[in-house]
Amino acid sequence: MVIQIDGNELLCPPNGWAWDDPYHYGDLMMRLGLQTWHIRTSQFNEQNARRVPLRQVLQNADPEVAEVLFKAVPLAHWQTTSRFCGRCGDATAPSPNQYVAVCPTCGLEIWPRLTPAIIVLIHRGDQILLARHRRSISGFFSCVAGFVEAGETLEQTVVREIREEVGLSVEPPVYRSSQSWPFPSNLMLAFRAECLQGEPVPDQNEILEAQWFTKETLPALPPRFSVARQLIEDFFGQSEAR
Repeated sequence: MVIQIDGNELLCPPNGWAWDDPYHYGDLMMRLGLQTWHIRTSQFNEQNARRVPLRQVLQNADPEVAEVLFKAVPLAHWQTTSRFCGRCGDATAPSPNQYVAVCPTCGLEIWPRLTPAIIVLIHRGDQILLARHRRSISGFFSCVAGFVEAGETLEQTVVREIREEVGLSVEPPVYRSSQSWPFPSNLMLAFRAECLQGEPVPDQNEILEAQWFTKETLPALPPRFSVARQLIEDFFGQSEAR
């Protein structure tokens, strides 16, 4: 099976999302269980290929498909961004045994990189704080999130992001879960944090609107494959979140 990836889009066959064709070969190979997958990031020539946004594929994907894409997309991003050495500029060569690109001139090794980010569900009694992000295309409300900065612990990042984006102070955050987030190669660390006091004040830079919601007043929510949705459903008892 071959997965063709171009940034945040998949090039899909007329039916389905992966190519079951012995004449398609990938630039990378990975194994999940007993299945071998080829990942192709080079020039695409298929006349009947459909370009489908990755988010759209994941929206309706079963867990097995999501697992494949959560691994394949970060590897594809690494493959396309590690072709040249960042130290001396020479072309790199892939290792035959590991996911690492090696510079034959200076010996620099370039491994697949994960960018850590936090996402936090802020709660107060039976209410949760959800925010509408500037970059949200469909206008749904989600949790506060942000990237970990150099020198920070995850807990420090949670407190800083909440303060910067919605102006609240919270109790020490509690870790809940994690999720690979292939846009393009993030690792999301999910937390809960109880609000100490105050009302949200959106920064109007990343956050346009932030409100408290109960189970009965929930707005449009993130897609079900996201860890943000999982945090919300877990707080309200799974199926109560629409």
